[in-house]
Amino acid sequence: MLKTVEGPAARKTMLQIAGDIRGTDASAVQDWDNDSDVRAQVRRLVKKARFLMKGGNLELAAGPRPRL
Repeated sequence: MLKTVEGPAARKTMLQIAGDIRGTDASAVQDWDNDSDVRAQVRRLVKKARFLMKGGNLELAAGPRPRL
């Protein structure tokens, strides 16, 4: 998860972040295209990392909010 936080901060592309996570020799990097499952997975990881960085971790720790 840390690599998905550091990647955008270092202005890395999604492909570079995937390479950091899985290694540059991994098939994930070789099979990269706009509709690949790996690209979607990396995008979800980056989105989740941004959510957690912006205080989402506190929301998760607090648990579900009561409905009114």
